[in-house]
Amino acid sequence: MDFRSNITKLLQPLTKEEIHGLKKFISSPYFNTNKNISDIFDELIKFHPKFESKNLNKEYIYSKVFKGKPFNDSNMRWILSEITHLTENYFAQKRFDNNKLLKEFYISEEFVNRMDEGRLKKSVNAMKAELKNAPDKDYMYFFYKYLCQSNELNEVSLFKKDKKAKEMDLFFDIYLKSFVSYINHFIIGITFDYLTATSLASKYLKNGISKKINELVKLFNFEKIAEFMEEKNEDAEQIRATVNMLNMHLYPDNDSLYEDFKNYIVKNERGIGTEELSGFYHQLVSYLRIKIIRSKNKNYFRNELYMISDYLFKNNLHFNQRTQSLNQVLYKLTLLNTLELEKTEEAEKFIMKYSEEISENHKDDAKNFSNAYLSFYKKDFDKALDFMNETKANFFFTDQKILKIACFTEMAYKDECANEVKSFKKYLKTSKFLSAETKATYNKFLFFIPYLCRSGKGKNFLSKKKLLENLQDVNAIYLTSWLKSKIDGL
Repeated sequence: MDFRSNITKLLQPLTKEEIHGLKKFISSPYFNTNKNISDIFDELIKFHPKFESKNLNKEYIYSKVFKGKPFNDSNMRWILSEITHLTENYFAQKRFDNNKLLKEFYISEEFVNRMDEGRLKKSVNAMKAELKNAPDKDYMYFFYKYLCQSNELNEVSLFKKDKKAKEMDLFFDIYLKSFVSYINHFIIGITFDYLTATSLASKYLKNGISKKINELVKLFNFEKIAEFMEEKNEDAEQIRATVNMLNMHLYPDNDSLYEDFKNYIVKNERGIGTEELSGFYHQLVSYLRIKIIRSKNKNYFRNELYMISDYLFKNNLHFNQRTQSLNQVLYKLTLLNTLELEKTEEAEKFIMKYSEEISENHKDDAKNFSNAYLSFYKKDFDKALDFMNETKANFFFTDQKILKIACFTEMAYKDECANEVKSFKKYLKTSKFLSAETKATYNKFLFFIPYLCRSGKGKNFLSKKKLLENLQDVNAIYLTSWLKSKIDGL
């Protein structure tokens, strides 16, 4: 019985070091008391990483551990299920071991409950040292700082003799400051995480924010949060900057918010942690994407996006350390913007260098997709279609549709173009994933295609002048320069 689609999918991406760590974890009697489970695991990982062999089946692996015994499918299923659970526990334990602040908090909590003054003091000091060396002051930093100050207040309250009112007031003020900072940074930080998670996505968007949380975000009065007990709030300037960034997304027509936020980043760059700085620059990219769609001054914002993304990549702020890969949406936005600015040589260098940083699952598709668009901008339409045919249909599906329609238009494949337009319109009409704003943008692009594909002009057709005026008025972000050149040539 083959089982490559289950447990092996969980184990295949793991490195040799991770497999070794997992083996030690599963072999530990503390985490696993059943030796048969660790023995089955040992047999299974002999096939790592490819998991390709005629012997990769349940019966064979079972026979290597339970020699001379008949195959028991229910027992084997249970063992594999336990290996899955142990692997998940290993992932959790690994993260816990790496989070020294969380570990010290739980240790100090135990010593509070056990009334162990000496060890509690030692644990609180260890937590303070970790906080001092923390690279990023994000909202999780202020959460741990609040926990640390809570236990320090516990230590003083429980064990300090001859407590003086002034001294207790000092400790309470420190605790209160950490508590206020935690509340402020938590509310704004959570909202920032929502933006980071959704703003670069191509679906569910409204003003650059997931439409599901757009109204929720507007319920918060960020200016009030930033001002609340500001004299007791730590890092108030950073909170104001983050507030500025949130309002920048909520009110994208106010360009001064963008300029203020960008200036804050440039001014305080050295004092901002790498991960947080990367997040800030990603937000600028997201905002500029929205401005290119909404604003009539597209060239200004395209050049802004080019400069920001260029800085992002050259300073290694683009790479996601958690996933160990480049976000494919950021990659696409940067590439297409570079091409739209007619910087084909730079786009070619960008593809060669950064397509290698896309995750393995999408790397080939990213290369084919990129080369398809590059070929199109070089006016090699046959080659563009060839690369597009090598790209999986679900990889930036809507962008593929747009490019195919443009290629068919250039090659005068009127029937193919009409069929592609019809198919795309049907998708836009029935899709539950795209926002109304996103659908409208695609439909605006499709509006011009019949004019470019037909040689004759019906009575309802707009004049060339009207088409150019229409193009200037609408937010047709997709292949705008190409549309203009085609209309100019009518």
